[in-house]
Amino acid sequence: MGGICGFLGLNDKKLLKEMRDTLVHRGPGEKGLFIDDSVGLAVRELSISNDIAGYQPSHNEDESLTVILDGELFNHRQIRDDLIHKGHVFSNDCDAELIAHLYEEYGIRCPQRLDGVYAFALWDKKKKKIILCRDNVGVKPLYYVIADGNLFFSSELKSLLLCPGVKKDVSAESLYDYFVFQFIPAPKTIFSGIYKIKPGHFLEYSNRNTIVNEYWDLDYPKKRTSDESIHANNIREILLKSIEKRLKCNVPLGLYLSGGIDSSLILALINSITGESIPTFHLIFEDAGKEFDESHYARELSSKFNSIHTEIHLTSKDVVESLPDIVYHLDEPLGDGTVAPMYFMSKKARKHVKVILMGEGSDAIFGGHYSLVKELNKHRSRRRLNPVSFLRGKLLAKKNNDVYWQDYVDPDYSGPAKVFNDEERDELFTSVFAEEIKGFFPPTIYGNCHKRIRSQHVLDKLLYSDFKYQLPDDLLTKIDRMNMAHSIETRLPYLDQNLVEYSKLIPWNLKIKDSNIKYILKKSAENILPTSVLTRRKQGFAVPIDYWLKEELGEYAEYVLDAENIYRRKYFNHEYVQRILKKQDRPDHFMQVWHLLVLELWYQKFVDGD
Repeated sequence: MGGICGFLGLNDKKLLKEMRDTLVHRGPGEKGLFIDDSVGLAVRELSISNDIAGYQPSHNEDESLTVILDGELFNHRQIRDDLIHKGHVFSNDCDAELIAHLYEEYGIRCPQRLDGVYAFALWDKKKKKIILCRDNVGVKPLYYVIADGNLFFSSELKSLLLCPGVKKDVSAESLYDYFVFQFIPAPKTIFSGIYKIKPGHFLEYSNRNTIVNEYWDLDYPKKRTSDESIHANNIREILLKSIEKRLKCNVPLGLYLSGGIDSSLILALINSITGESIPTFHLIFEDAGKEFDESHYARELSSKFNSIHTEIHLTSKDVVESLPDIVYHLDEPLGDGTVAPMYFMSKKARKHVKVILMGEGSDAIFGGHYSLVKELNKHRSRRRLNPVSFLRGKLLAKKNNDVYWQDYVDPDYSGPAKVFNDEERDELFTSVFAEEIKGFFPPTIYGNCHKRIRSQHVLDKLLYSDFKYQLPDDLLTKIDRMNMAHSIETRLPYLDQNLVEYSKLIPWNLKIKDSNIKYILKKSAENILPTSVLTRRKQGFAVPIDYWLKEELGEYAEYVLDAENIYRRKYFNHEYVQRILKKQDRPDHFMQVWHLLVLELWYQKFVDGD
């Protein structure tokens, strides 16, 4: 784990070192650098495993292939044995060298054989070609830009802003995306011309030509067994193996324990595997109401499964003091309020561990959002109120061999996060901005996504689109940036490739059953977790922004969002901003202030250069 960066098209060792140094938080351990004529590759490593650290950049036997990697391969041994059998000679156990040999054997199809989390760059000297690749789920980030005919890439956007010819032109469409989704969906970034490699994709760049292809996708077969016991047992066994793979490391390892089913099940299974105590960490919002407090659940589970438990307290003052640094590490505006508690969890946990396990990811594959229940109910209402129209649409879709029809999934669906409605966005944006985004309709990406899969059920479509966008561009971005800000490696057992692949075999009505979210996961945890954990309503990682805004954060928001700053952006109506700063009588008003605050701090850090 760590960070990678580089370029193709120039020879500039000084620039390469500067790009690498911006990633030092991602890998304060070992560092490596490769320069050969017009290509430069650099890497920072966390040095989690002593036997593979310090070997990057890595090569094949004749050094015609050079690889740098941010990530970890869980099927390293199986692939290595196969390649040795085919005659390949290894110089070390580094995952990066494994990729070099794998590419040498299988070419561009090599990512299809990998099980792990990764972003890698491969330089093919003979073909004068560079390949950039990102793991199938999007756990590891990878940005790129082409400027003046040169390709630049990095694990984080901030490295690219150092490169010659790269402009900091804010994209109006991406800005609008931010206010619709609370994140910017790949491949776009906040800057025009700078892109993210999408999960499950690779890029080839040679002779100033760029080719981007998909090597993996998630789809749902038409025939799926409805046997609950089979699915529950299989989930438990696959998750157990996933955790076993992720427990292997040479440094202290811990777990973020919320008290909900996801992290609690991981703790229980770790206990069954090792029988040893591991550190667990739980965050408490010190100046918030009881509705945000899950600490008693976490304590109960820690006691039951014998963990070494640490409680971390967070105040509004803590958030104000650290928010500029949080925004710096995000690279792009992200309106997810849980970035703040995630940042502090990582900061405190780093004093005890270097690797952290988390329960995130299960919502995306097992149906863990109540917003999905809401969409299911809306769908049932449409069928009930207008059955003739619904049936006509369904028959027409089948006739045209189309698995999507307009009244099946809400065409305005834009993911689980809805902070500004259409009317509020109209009030927020100035006529200048409205003109720039005229005709642009962000929810189109979800509609296009729904058309891609064979399944005709609304829940499968919604889970698929959230898996493709909300998971990598919001959740995993937050996790990667906040943990890497403190040099912590993240391991996510629920996003194991085998478990993700298995999840598509589970019928939709076992994921959400009678409005009971993650039903089949709870079934798999029976006889392992206390009934109180399995039956209580999901609280999620709720954040008390309303309480913070009544304290120091409120004063800070008024200071940052003053008239001068708002007028300077030219995109936002100052009167509307002042109105929601004073109003704040609904939960979405609190989040609207948060979104604007994060965006203005981002502007000051990345555009103004403050």
